[in-house]
Amino acid sequence: MKCGVWFPEAVDFKGVRFSTIADFSHATFSAPADFTNATFSTRARFHAVIFGADASFHRANFHADANFRHATFSADTDFLGVNFNADTSFRYSSFRAATNFRYATFADYVRFAGNKDHSAFKDHPVFSDCSYLDLQYPRIEKPERVSFHTLMLRPHWFINVDAHKFEFVNVQWPSTGLMPEIESLRNRGVSSPYRLLAIAYRQLAVNAEENHRYREAAEFRYGSMDLLRLEQWRGMVFWRLAWWYWLVSGYGERITLAAVCLLLIIVLFAGLYTQVGFVRPADLTPKPTVTITTPDTVDAPLRFTQALVHSFEVSILQKPEPKPLTLIARFLVGLETVLGPLQAALLALAIRRKFMR
Repeated sequence: MKCGVWFPEAVDFKGVRFSTIADFSHATFSAPADFTNATFSTRARFHAVIFGADASFHRANFHADANFRHATFSADTDFLGVNFNADTSFRYSSFRAATNFRYATFADYVRFAGNKDHSAFKDHPVFSDCSYLDLQYPRIEKPERVSFHTLMLRPHWFINVDAHKFEFVNVQWPSTGLMPEIESLRNRGVSSPYRLLAIAYRQLAVNAEENHRYREAAEFRYGSMDLLRLEQWRGMVFWRLAWWYWLVSGYGERITLAAVCLLLIIVLFAGLYTQVGFVRPADLTPKPTVTITTPDTVDAPLRFTQALVHSFEVSILQKPEPKPLTLIARFLVGLETVLGPLQAALLALAIRRKFMR
């Protein structure tokens, strides 16, 4: 095949067997190009090809290297069920619509890569805002050879595929939140989007953790758990323990949130201690007469500054003086003895996750 050819009309290579090198380098397909069930016995070169319309490689077989470097896919592209039996490269390619790799087989290296400088590649990104990469249900013989380098990716592209061994280098993930990811899946008719996306986030978290991208791993862990919360009642499932875990510490991933909640516990109980009765030091000395227990309004409550220190010491499992006298005061101290250390432990967990590495 002579390279640099312009195909102004639709081309049909269905079932064609290319027994020699298929070189379409620098070709332009202005109309749909159909390579369904085509067989490439030796190397296939689609270097710098421009697909101006839909392109289909449905169930094509690449028995040798497939080179799609610098290719431009302007419309929907179908690689459904394709067999890539050797090294496959999509380096510096541009995907401007939906690209379907469902049920594809990758036997060796497959590489997606952008320009080394993100800022220089903004005008010609590998994946644009209109792109969609469908990698569901592939057969990947060596997942550690699937590489994404210097790209903008979306987490929902990795549902129904085990991505925890993929190579992600200098990859950026948009900070658009979870709901846009869910909406993208819903628009494509994906069932159980929350659970599938939660699994994808969890696998991406494992990948980031194992490759020492700890901040990224924390965000993926948070997203995975938050998706399961948002699945029911718009996240207002306060009867579930996970909801409280999210509320007071961001699933053990948010240091600021955990610290603020601990401070609120200390201040709240300090305020309550100014309203209930405690044993005053004078009350601890022996008296010849019988002591008559008085209501909370009569017993000695703590001043706020004293109550604040008292609340702090209770929250770190100290046994400060004075002791609670009334039933209500004893109940409050007992409750803070549980809540304070628990929140402190969540704060310690968040700090450990951030700094232990």
